[in-house]
Amino acid sequence: MRFFCFTLIATGLLASGCVAKPKTIHVYDAECNIQVRKAVLDTSQVKQTLSCTNDECVDDLIASSIVGAGSVIVAGSIVMVSNVVYWIEREQECQAVN
Repeated sequence: MRFFCFTLIATGLLASGCVAKPKTIHVYDAECNIQVRKAVLDTSQVKQTLSCTNDECVDDLIASSIVGAGSVIVAGSIVMVSNVVYWIEREQECQAVN
């Protein structure tokens, strides 16, 4: 039980300050000789201080972990869908160039 609690707290501390958001970058594709778009995850650190009693800190830690994990799941899904769309665009542009 102690290991589970330690793991929960460690995971919460690592994820609580991270917020992920999708970001689009432009990359040169040498095979097709064109610029293509690519979606990536951009993570940023959120400053946060915990000054509370024992029970309050656990609640804040759990809430922060849920928000951090949810942020990664939603942003990761957006990145995957965006990259599929960008891949389709790349294939069409590549065929037009060749």
